[in-house]
Amino acid sequence: MKRNKDLIDKILLYIEENYVAGQGMIPVLIGGYTKEEVMEHARLAHGQGLIYGYNPYSTYCECATLTNKGFNHIDTLRLVNKK
Repeated sequence: MKRNKDLIDKILLYIEENYVAGQGMIPVLIGGYTKEEVMEHARLAHGQGLIYGYNPYSTYCECATLTNKGFNHIDTLRLVNKK
């Protein structure tokens, strides 16, 4: 497998958009990718300290909220895309 930085970014943006404060974990569904691809990239995002947690044992990818580092990553994406 090759790391797909765009998929990691999509996972972070999805969590930011769909996570409600106080929820445990939310299902992360990204069109055009397999469950395994999303889960593996969520694991990478978790390892980078971008999300608090993910559940690798679910039938679909479940993730917790973003860390401050994850929110900062999204802010940087938006600044870069503005230019």
